[in-house]
Amino acid sequence: MNSELFPELDGLYTSAAWDELLKRSSDNNHPEILYYKALALQQLKKFDEAIEVYDSLYSFNAPSLREIDYNIGLCHYHLGNLPKASKFLKKYLLSNPQHPHIYFHLCKVLFALKAYEEINEACEKADIWRVKHIPYYTWAIALYKLKKEKKAHSVLIINMSENPKKSEDWLLLGKILERCGYYWDAGNCYERSLHYNMLCKKAKKHIKKIRKFREKSFFKPDEKHIVELDEPITPKMPRMKSRNCEDLECVVF
Repeated sequence: MNSELFPELDGLYTSAAWDELLKRSSDNNHPEILYYKALALQQLKKFDEAIEVYDSLYSFNAPSLREIDYNIGLCHYHLGNLPKASKFLKKYLLSNPQHPHIYFHLCKVLFALKAYEEINEACEKADIWRVKHIPYYTWAIALYKLKKEKKAHSVLIINMSENPKKSEDWLLLGKILERCGYYWDAGNCYERSLHYNMLCKKAKKHIKKIRKFREKSFFKPDEKHIVELDEPITPKMPRMKSRNCEDLECVVF
């Protein structure tokens, strides 16, 4: 009976028919069928019930159920139980260091917990394992928070090499460069951030700040920096042009 049910349950899972999957997987104590039940409950956002079913599966110790810790971690995340989410995701990571998505979810939880050093450690591990999906942006923010600007800059440049048109990337890059004393480049980064998101209030605020600094100090692009960064300082992009006006909305490229 169970062997005949597996293809049907797998088909329901593949087609995301969660209500029917829950119905067909109930009233059965086979561990792999219970696993389908837990998956259905999780997808239906019944996270407390899903955790109960996942917990009941630990006693079976079946190899096919190795995603339990990962899924329990995700359920706790959606319930707002961040410490528990972190605990289960880190437990899963210990035995699955090459999983393509574990670092993204773990770093998301750790960032909410402001565990920036742990984010750095996790991402360094991901880099060693050459994981395909490393959360470079979250990693760069964590490094910035830890005041490790040089490394934050290198990580962010890697992230921007894939897609250099994200406003939040240019905003963060501007903040890193400003802290390191690259005020001229920082101003250009803030303007690019505003270009890709004209509603970005933080970019406008930083542009005004940089412009005032330029007016007072008359600094030059080749001035001495607080922290020397590796090249390239910014991703290669088309040259920018700015209209000579006070309205920040009229920055053009």
